[in-house]
Amino acid sequence: MQSLQAVHDKLLEDKPDGVEHVEADCPFCTPQSSDNSGGQMSKTYSDEEVEALVTKAGKAEELQAELDAFKSSQSAAEVEAKIAEAKAESDAQVADLQAQLDAKVIEAEAASTAKNEILTWLEAESEKITKEAEATARTDERVAQVAEVASFPEDYIVANAARWAGMDDETFEATIADYKAVAEKAVADAAATKGVPSTTALHASREANGNGGSSAKEVIRLRETGFDPRELTR
Repeated sequence: MQSLQAVHDKLLEDKPDGVEHVEADCPFCTPQSSDNSGGQMSKTYSDEEVEALVTKAGKAEELQAELDAFKSSQSAAEVEAKIAEAKAESDAQVADLQAQLDAKVIEAEAASTAKNEILTWLEAESEKITKEAEATARTDERVAQVAEVASFPEDYIVANAARWAGMDDETFEATIADYKAVAEKAVADAAATKGVPSTTALHASREANGNGGSSAKEVIRLRETGFDPRELTR
């Protein structure tokens, strides 16, 4: 038979690591006065009872270990849950910021595209206006050159102005030369066919000026000054 003190000592000797034994609260570790309600215990236990107590104590320790493990797992789960919640919130914020950034990039790209389109349009319009102004000036210049050597009806000039303006310089110069030759020949032929009166303002002008040459040349000179010799025969 073993006493309670022996059982206590046995349990204390076999105590697993991590199990706390408070000596101040243990009646076997701290001598008890005779006034303590517990008093001295003289009861003894059989080996079977001691074994049962040891087994019971071991199971209690196992249960305590399991309880501690459960508490730890619960605590870890809570921590993991909070971490997961914080991460989900952070991911949502990051996604929202990324969406806002994407929208801003799209808006900026659209604005840049619109700006480039406007600039391209303005450049095209400016080039178009410049070309039109140059074409108009070229047309006016060509029409004026044609008018210097030949007399065409107004509607004919309008219909052919673009054609004259579109000619290269060499072709236009050759055309002007042809117009001038045709005009001079036409005036000469008209003068030879109808005859020029011997006493006309033309003849008097020629004699007064002392100019020699044929009447045809005088007709051409008058034509170049803007006077139509045909008026003399009407």
